[in-house]
Amino acid sequence: MRMAGLNDSVVSAAGRVLSEHGFRGLTLDRVAAAADISRATLHRHGMTIAALTGAMVRDATAEYRDAMWPVLTDPAPARTRLERALRTLCEVAERHLALLLAVSAQGDSVFHESDADGDEVGTQAIFIGPLERLLRDGVLDGTLRSADPHRDATLLFNVVGWSYMHLRARHHWQAEQAADDLISLALRGVAAPGEAPTTGQRRTE
Repeated sequence: MRMAGLNDSVVSAAGRVLSEHGFRGLTLDRVAAAADISRATLHRHGMTIAALTGAMVRDATAEYRDAMWPVLTDPAPARTRLERALRTLCEVAERHLALLLAVSAQGDSVFHESDADGDEVGTQAIFIGPLERLLRDGVLDGTLRSADPHRDATLLFNVVGWSYMHLRARHHWQAEQAADDLISLALRGVAAPGEAPTTGQRRTE
């Protein structure tokens, strides 16, 4: 549930400001202008940049969860579905690239679970859970191999997700090529013998 005053139009406006100006340029004045409301309205509702960023992260997380559901429920072989899941990860990352870069610059704790003492203990289940399920399915149907699906799902999410962001933002790779190369490389590590990746050939940069 959103806090009072934090409606979809304000969050969407914050996303546009973030994409255009980056995290340092994400100000309440710009958000108010983009949402066509007064700065006083945001102030009256106790709006903060942290609240806006948190709302954008929650929306992106919900989008990732919803996008993974049809992949998980598809009757196709697990290796095929895992390739689709990794591509979905890249596609969601692409749509929220500015936000992810801003969050990573401030620390990536939003992606981690914490224990009772507040210490980070691993990537949140909502992110790696779909990949872990596909790996387990693949072990059963013989299209994937994994001695530790939870560990391998954590590796896949972090290697593909964060590397995609880095290649897009720092090396300026095209979105499709970055996704193809990363997915092809990642699948080679978990595909069962005879289940070669179907993505494009990797290129040398």
